[in-house]
Amino acid sequence: TNKAEIKMDGNTMRIIGDLDFSNVMPLYQQSIKILSQHSTSVCVDFSGLTSANSVVLALIVSWMRLAKQQSKTIQLANISQEIMLLAKSSG
Repeated sequence: TNKAEIKMDGNTMRIIGDLDFSNVMPLYQQSIKILSQHSTSVCVDFSGLTSANSVVLALIVSWMRLAKQQSKTIQLANISQEIMLLAKSSG
């Protein structure tokens, strides 16, 4: 199976590895705990991500929704062009 993990560095949440449908839920649950514990702003860094697919896009949308509900800010760093293209094509 593929492996993906989160590494925290201050207020930066680094997503590392290969993220897909087989491993997204544990990572999502961990990320929700992290986002809920941080006060106002978290940066999500995708530079360590080795995959670009709709799972990543779904995570970003979920994080944005959660941040809005909790009046927090999420900054996205080092997003691949593939993810940007997916986001544009999905509206």
